[in-house]
Amino acid sequence: MRKIFIIIALAIGMLCNTGVTFSAERDAVEYKLKAAYMLNFAKFINWPDVHDGEETFRICVYGKNPFGSALAGAERKKIKGEVIELVLTSDPAELKDCRLAFVSSSEVDRIDTLFETLSGKPIVTVSDIEGFATAGGTIEFVSVGDKLRFVINHTQAKSSNVKITASLLGLAVEVL
Repeated sequence: MRKIFIIIALAIGMLCNTGVTFSAERDAVEYKLKAAYMLNFAKFINWPDVHDGEETFRICVYGKNPFGSALAGAERKKIKGEVIELVLTSDPAELKDCRLAFVSSSEVDRIDTLFETLSGKPIVTVSDIEGFATAGGTIEFVSVGDKLRFVINHTQAKSSNVKITASLLGLAVEVL
């Protein structure tokens, strides 16, 4: 009887560990996809000339980095002829030179303060926090069925003096 109990306990442990592995793998794939989306968003967004003459295109991750290695190698790529610089920060003041800022779900309680800090600055904020676009973010990742989609707050983009192309707006599941 004791052997059966041990075998059952081991089997349950293995199943639990497998679930964690699948979940971790799913999250890794999800954030690789989100990283790819963000890099592509930048190709369809025009920023004002305040960054003119710079040789770097700053992409920031604000808060806990959910991407893991998904953004690894991004710094070897270029966007609009500029080399990507990746900045990981928990300080909203460090976002002032970023063009694209991913807001981690770890910062959900601080997004109102963040939006106040970034108000009027040409920074596209992106997040997967539920209701992010409605709250004042620029782009929100959403799940539609089993597909990753996004919502664009076009009003917010305009108030930040950022122009999102019609091509990108057309791909959004919703435009606010």
